[in-house]
Amino acid sequence: MNTELMADMQLVFGSDEEKALVNAIRRIFHSSSHVFCMRHIVENVQRHLTDKGVQSATRQKIVALLKRCMDVSADTSAVIDAAVNELLEFVRLEAPEHVDYMNKHVLGKVRNNMQVLASYNAAV
Repeated sequence: MNTELMADMQLVFGSDEEKALVNAIRRIFHSSSHVFCMRHIVENVQRHLTDKGVQSATRQKIVALLKRCMDVSADTSAVIDAAVNELLEFVRLEAPEHVDYMNKHVLGKVRNNMQVLASYNAAV
């Protein structure tokens, strides 16, 4: 492949949350973008909430709201922001002890994914 063509390519890598892999991608492909696997994000949230004893109906609602936050067909960041706010409001009301977990371990990844997607779609 012609290296001039490669210089114009916008590389996007996806992976789970394996820190060593994420760091290696960033170090070697420093101008690339990285997204986190949505399936892994959802599974990690489900596992966390189950391990912490959150009721099944509450877990299911949190997961459904989380999936809305990762809707790749959303046409604006305002739609995603509204979904994130709805998720956080539900967690505050129904499982307030997990707000910090959502903010520290989940929503940053979701926002990153949606930002990379929006950037990619704008470039295409």
